Amino acid sequence: MSSHEIELNIVETVTRGGVRRITWHVRQGDAWLSAATFPGVKLDNEYGGPGVIWQRQLLVPLPAGAVLMRVESSPENSPTKDPIDYLWSARRGVDRSVQRSYFRVNAQGKLERLTRRPT
Repeated sequence: MSSHEIELNIVETVTRGGVRRITWHVRQGDAWLSAATFPGVKLDNEYGGPGVIWQRQLLVPLPAGAVLMRVESSPENSPTKDPIDYLWSARRGVDRSVQRSYFRVNAQGKLERLTRRPT
């Protein structure tokens, strides 16, 4: 089965109350594997500009039909924090809002959003 090189971006940025993270995971049987550790992945660190802690571009070899999950996590209702304050005294245990989106690689090698969580 041929694979497509899927481009994904993972990032962590300073935001109000802490950090916002976007990560990607690939479905492997009943488990989810971080796309950054997927076999054959190519990683490229990128400069993201002000407020970006780290940013990476991933090129992940995936066959048509592969299922991915995008996870966006950000602080919930936290007091305003200056980016420098975050770097010096990051709070632990902050309530976080987590949103998950699901995608499938189509026959043309493009990601299609799924309307429901895959079973």
